[in-house]
Amino acid sequence: MQNRVRSQHIQNLSRGKVVGALWRVGCCSEFCEYLDSNPYTSPVTNVLAGVVSLMPAFAARDVGASVVGAKDLNSTIMQQLGNMLSQQKLYDMLGLELSVVSPGYKPRYPVVFVPGAISTGLELWQGKDCAKRYFRQRMWGTLTMMESVLLQSKCWIEHLMLDPVTGLDPDGVKLRPAMGMEAADYLVPGYWIWGKIIEALADVGYDSNNMFMWGYDWRLHFENIEVRDAGLTKLKMMIEMAKSVQRERVVLLAHSMGSPLLFYFFKWVESPLGGNGGPNWVNDHVHAFINIGGAFLGAPKSVSALFSGEMRDTAHLGPLQGYLVDSLISKVQRRELFHSWGSLGALMPRGGNAIWGNLTHAPDDSTNGLMTNGRMFRFDHNNTYLSMDEVVNLLMTVPLLKQSLSKYSFGSKFEPYMENNPSYWSNPLEAPLPNAPDMTVYCLYGVGKSTERAYHYHHDGSPQGEVINYKVFNSTARVFSGVQDVDGDGTIPLISLGYMCVKGWPDNDVLNPGRSPVVTKEYQHLPAALNIRGGYSTGDHVDIMGNRQLLTDILHVVADHEYNVQSTILSDLLNMVNKVQL
Repeated sequence: MQNRVRSQHIQNLSRGKVVGALWRVGCCSEFCEYLDSNPYTSPVTNVLAGVVSLMPAFAARDVGASVVGAKDLNSTIMQQLGNMLSQQKLYDMLGLELSVVSPGYKPRYPVVFVPGAISTGLELWQGKDCAKRYFRQRMWGTLTMMESVLLQSKCWIEHLMLDPVTGLDPDGVKLRPAMGMEAADYLVPGYWIWGKIIEALADVGYDSNNMFMWGYDWRLHFENIEVRDAGLTKLKMMIEMAKSVQRERVVLLAHSMGSPLLFYFFKWVESPLGGNGGPNWVNDHVHAFINIGGAFLGAPKSVSALFSGEMRDTAHLGPLQGYLVDSLISKVQRRELFHSWGSLGALMPRGGNAIWGNLTHAPDDSTNGLMTNGRMFRFDHNNTYLSMDEVVNLLMTVPLLKQSLSKYSFGSKFEPYMENNPSYWSNPLEAPLPNAPDMTVYCLYGVGKSTERAYHYHHDGSPQGEVINYKVFNSTARVFSGVQDVDGDGTIPLISLGYMCVKGWPDNDVLNPGRSPVVTKEYQHLPAALNIRGGYSTGDHVDIMGNRQLLTDILHVVADHEYNVQSTILSDLLNMVNKVQL
């Protein structure tokens, strides 16, 4: 019955809402399972998937009346919900109240956005015959991407894959990053990324004269962003222009992989090997560095993606949905695609066993002591385990992958000679912050959401080799579908989000030579029950960019009221970092 309802729902959706429904099946399985299993919410699952998750950014200022009175909502359902809940409670469950109230705030500092991985749209400028009709349309982002994946998956993969040897464009193919705010405001219609932050800033007076988006090809190794597109030079010029026109230093907002990329840029822009801006360039041009969900010490999901072409998102689909996904893009194809993207090395966990633990213990182990997180890979078919250092060594045995990964460093200790070697510049354990006493660093991220940390593998009889063993469950040890979870924001584990911010940089003259102030603020993940994007109190890695308190804190900084943003630790982070021995 439920399948027939979903089928009818999809038939009635507009083209944009079909994308929302596809996104719902592919990326929101846990949320949808909750709704479908709840007798009070299952009747509205599909309506909410098509309505709530596809609202334009900040439409919630007047969405209360429009949703309650919308023709798409069955009046009987709403009456039943109304009998159970007050109107305010219902709105809280829907996560509708998103307005940010900042009376009297005006723009003070110009703002530059640095998106994370997969956020920037990629446009086709040169392609093979199968993709000619997509000229100057997006092969990544917008409905064109969905169409090409569903109808021409082989062609799409050929165009998204980089040359595995050079890490640059393959012969006959050119994808280039989109530019302007449209580069990363929405991934597909209705699925915002930076859209809510842009509109929140516009509400206090920002516009295209003092707010800028730096689009870049997130597939490229950091050094190749400059080699192919002069991307780092363009970012330098954008910041210099913003400061010159507005006569104020710039606030840089980075998300996810954008944070280590911006850290790399700080080293590049001052070095004679890069932008040659001199030792004071960052202090002279940057007022604040705000990182949102910054992957400073990496994300374990990158190693599973590189090893088997999988991560929790695919493991949790289960055998049937996993088969449907694999029929479009197989695990082998995904792995080859990931191997060609030099940027994934920047998301590999940094700090080795000192940060991520060994085979007996890890700093972020739970108190139950059932399974240590330090066993990053567990091979169930032969009872062997690998720590983080050993996983890196394993990946280095793949020749083309070794060529890409060798341009990054995954160590844990800074030495002076590293200053002049770009391979260390994206690792904050091996490269100091710039000497910028007038720049404040803000670490803003969500906590309280299960985040993948380690993996169970086995042989399933396929030519693929080892794959995630989705049959392994141990709720006490937080193992679900073969993936062991820890606290984090759903993508980045807590120790990666917070270690540098509370221990690595504060009071450290080596890694923070200018004693730049560091403010660390955690946001508890409190998702609205009936909103696929989590509503205004979510701490999810991407959806937090619509979190009402985070938006308010950003406005505090850019409008020169940053004294309102104070360090707030809600998690067990301090206990974790004190167990790290470097």
